[in-house]
Amino acid sequence: MTTDAMPTPTPALLVQRPTRNDMPCISADGTLTLHARTVLAAFQSAQTPEDVAFATDVSLFRIRSSLRELVAAALLEPVGEAYQITTRAQRLLAEPST
Repeated sequence: MTTDAMPTPTPALLVQRPTRNDMPCISADGTLTLHARTVLAAFQSAQTPEDVAFATDVSLFRIRSSLRELVAAALLEPVGEAYQITTRAQRLLAEPST
């Protein structure tokens, strides 16, 4: 009986598992990701999550996930059934993206 040993993956093929501290909208260095910029730009005026999902062609599931993160980071605030960006988010959006 022969056993074939599994080859050891090269470092380039290894995928880091996300940790609880990983945030898809905010990079490790604290900058906004492209996805966050897209979502925040859609909330320039008060919008519902459904409106933003339609306007950005991003799934409602992903928009709602992003909402939770962006509200926790004080970049979006609820306004009735809708959300709008905060002054802090406006400043971050005005900065050039890297």
